[in-house]
Amino acid sequence: MEAIERHAIEDLLSAFAWHADHLDAQLLGELFLPQGRLVMGDVELNGAAAIVTYLGKRFEGTARITRHVWSDLRIVQQSSEEIETTLTQLTYEKAGEDQPTTARVSDVSDRFTKDVAGRWRFAQRVVKRVLSL
Repeated sequence: MEAIERHAIEDLLSAFAWHADHLDAQLLGELFLPQGRLVMGDVELNGAAAIVTYLGKRFEGTARITRHVWSDLRIVQQSSEEIETTLTQLTYEKAGEDQPTTARVSDVSDRFTKDVAGRWRFAQRVVKRVLSL
């Protein structure tokens, strides 16, 4: 794998965390292919438009504060057009000003493919919670 591709994937992973933490559903959706898939526990979203709609409603009017931290990145290039990754994600969350901060650890599996402009995008992201603190 070329360093430029690794950098592009790392940028996408960091952009996902940043936009989630800053409650920007539109920019999160733009990280996915139009037919991209996002699975978070029991929630399965198919298509970038569905992702934007669901997250927009989830973020709307919330006092929720999160910070997503990822590590243990493993990258496997399947082909010149497909990359798969796994990582560990730690999410800190405070549901409101008077609420305690919680933390959860998730295993995250991603598949990336290139869009029509040749940019890497999420084809699929599956987030599986493994620990809650």
